[in-house]
Amino acid sequence: MSTRSDVAIAVKAEFVSELEEKFSHVVGDVDERMERDEGVCYLIRDIHWDCLLDEEILFLYAWLKSKGLGNFKVVEVCHDYPDNCDGDAGEWNDNPWKICKEVTTRLGGIFC
Repeated sequence: MSTRSDVAIAVKAEFVSELEEKFSHVVGDVDERMERDEGVCYLIRDIHWDCLLDEEILFLYAWLKSKGLGNFKVVEVCHDYPDNCDGDAGEWNDNPWKICKEVTTRLGGIFC
């Protein structure tokens, strides 16, 4: 069973059409598609994203890696972050959307 996650997939422009053709079932129904000259970033919210067992997702990661780690970035935000970074991949760290994970903690309530 996979957890529900928010996932961002950024890919450089030269791979966008191939990605959308091969993985339309993944990126075809996204919550947000942000296009820039450099490429496209797909934001998918509240999805079952099992990057260790789901064959379609494993195939997506293998395809992305075949294009070179510097040409894409995948960031998965799930309930067990920062302990789990299994869904993160790619090294396009200067992507124009600056997708990354951030953690904030706060203590709230009324103290006597």
